[in-house]
Amino acid sequence: MRVLIVLLLFCQAIMYGQTNNGIRELLQLAEQGNAEAQTNLGRCYAGGLGVPQDYVEAVKWWRKAAEQGDAKAQNYLGVCYAMGNGVPQDYGEAVKWWCKVMEQGYEEVQYVLGLCSAEDKGAPQDDKETAKYEDGKDEK
Repeated sequence: MRVLIVLLLFCQAIMYGQTNNGIRELLQLAEQGNAEAQTNLGRCYAGGLGVPQDYVEAVKWWRKAAEQGDAKAQNYLGVCYAMGNGVPQDYGEAVKWWCKVMEQGYEEVQYVLGLCSAEDKGAPQDDKETAKYEDGKDEK
């Protein structure tokens, strides 16, 4: 709940051009290990919201949150690895993070995983595996 309040205050601060306090509070929560704050701080760095745009810094915070199981951060890391934003481009690493997202029940990434598999971009090149990602079925 505290993270939500900080985010609302931060959005209000952006509207009035006073982002330092919102970022400071978000940073404090992130440094305390709050995964949601870490994810949102990463979004600030990726988008240049209240801080200079810096994908390396965004990846740093997303990794911290992702390692705690935050699905949004895991997805953002997957995108960064696929695009080469803040990290060297690595489809295998992207697929690794997207698989973690899918394991948490976020089936939206299945299509992307199916494409990666079909295009030989880091996912298994196996028709059964491709079908699993595309259809959401675990075929054995």
